[in-house]
Amino acid sequence: MAFNESSKCRSAAERFARLSKDRWSRSARPLRIPFVLILLMLAPGMLHAQKGDFFSVSSIMRDVKSQFKLNRGDVLRLGPMIENENFDVLMIYVRFGGDEPEYSRAIWRDVISRRTEFEGRLDPKLTNTQRSALRSARTALERRVLEFLIQDYLFFVSNVLQLDGLELEAIEHLFNKEIERKHKLVFNNLKRNSFLQAELEKANLETESWLAKILTPEQLRIYRSISLQEDNLIG
Repeated sequence: MAFNESSKCRSAAERFARLSKDRWSRSARPLRIPFVLILLMLAPGMLHAQKGDFFSVSSIMRDVKSQFKLNRGDVLRLGPMIENENFDVLMIYVRFGGDEPEYSRAIWRDVISRRTEFEGRLDPKLTNTQRSALRSARTALERRVLEFLIQDYLFFVSNVLQLDGLELEAIEHLFNKEIERKHKLVFNNLKRNSFLQAELEKANLETESWLAKILTPEQLRIYRSISLQEDNLIG
């Protein structure tokens, strides 16, 4: 490294103190959500240019069409539904991603709540194949948003903690494994709430244990401060 560990930690602490003034302002977030909503509704081209395939359902539609051998009638029926689910899932990103990224327990509460609502609004007139295809599309949309959230959050944390290349690589791997594990828990155990919550908390503790091995004590202290503020502010 170009600087020693103590100076790195001091610099990280100073950067966190500066950024937290803007990041944790209660007045900033309510103003941000309507603006992003307007962009989602009125400027899909601009957003598409920024995030590539992030705001499109075409690749996911192709995947489910191939996987479930959907015919033209299936595609015509499911297409608008998948578009609606995409919009619903993007609201997770609106709330937690972007320039003020957050990764906290609140994300998973939101994912669970929205997934429960999705299951409740499934059209009973859908065939079994159509229902399975729609569920698969919804799962893929959720996973895509979670992956983008993690990338945003890693960029933020890397700057605040001044992570070196190995630290960043280790934390990226850790978080990607965590979202994969937690997401599977959610869609496989949605009706087993007590079990689901216990398993999610177990995953949290394991991630915390690994972070303690990857980060310096000062970096870990700052990271925990970030996480605590996220949980307190979002609820």
